[in-house]
Amino acid sequence: MLSFANHGNRSVNLLPLLAALAAGVVATGCLEASSSSKAKDGGVEASHKDVGGSTPEPDAKSRSDAKATVDAARDSKSPVADTSVPVDSGVVIPTCTNPTANQVACTTCVEQSCVSTVSTALTACAAFYSCFQKCDCSDTACVDTCLSKAPASCTTALGAVAACEKSSCASACEAPATDAGHAKDASADACKDGGACKAPPGDGGSAAWIPNCASPSASQSSTYTACSTCDQAHCESDVASALTSCTAYYACYKACACSDLICLAGCSADSTAACAVAGATLSGCQTLNCALECSGL
Repeated sequence: MLSFANHGNRSVNLLPLLAALAAGVVATGCLEASSSSKAKDGGVEASHKDVGGSTPEPDAKSRSDAKATVDAARDSKSPVADTSVPVDSGVVIPTCTNPTANQVACTTCVEQSCVSTVSTALTACAAFYSCFQKCDCSDTACVDTCLSKAPASCTTALGAVAACEKSSCASACEAPATDAGHAKDASADACKDGGACKAPPGDGGSAAWIPNCASPSASQSSTYTACSTCDQAHCESDVASALTSCTAYYACYKACACSDLICLAGCSADSTAACAVAGATLSGCQTLNCALECSGL
């Protein structure tokens, strides 16, 4: 305890002195606070002891300061243009690599015209789009592989996006007569109107072919012919099973331009469980016997 101190041989009680000092500090603090308050108010005491008990009017400076405070508070709540929001819809569909100008225009139209359906697909198809981004835009086989791993909620969402595309972006997504090599192909057009495509005469085969998408590029058309010819030689029964089980899927597939991957992906919504099994069986046969011929389809 610091209550006492020894000065020479005398014991001096410091408590009265400490109490006096403390009182002085408190008094000094009160005076300083009072002075500060008066200075802050421009020297005008806010006393209620004026004549008549009324509060004195604030001076010009106080009124000016108060107005400035109110104006600042009002301005802070004023709406400010949100420059972080893009001009378009704000949804972005992940794309495959090396898209054509037609594919970019189609995707842009869908992003702006089908906001709600695209948003649903982005949520339901995260894994699919992660896979899709690694595919070249001309490699429909890669896209099919990504689709084969997509859950039902994703294929349903993709079907909705494709339906919106057809109703809102048909002209933007239609493959032009020549789109970076995606020229109209006579054999593909012949396959569009009937059921399955028939093998061209003279190649030794007569079995039906799996339908192709519309307007394939020259290289896609060549690969399609080679793959279908190999299918006849090695996977004829599997082709027949797929055609029987996947009628709705192939009807959708052959109506889509080969460059319109949104439309092609949407066809997965028309696939049934039986179609998925038949398609997987055919793909297994192609992998075993026709891997080179069917590469890229």
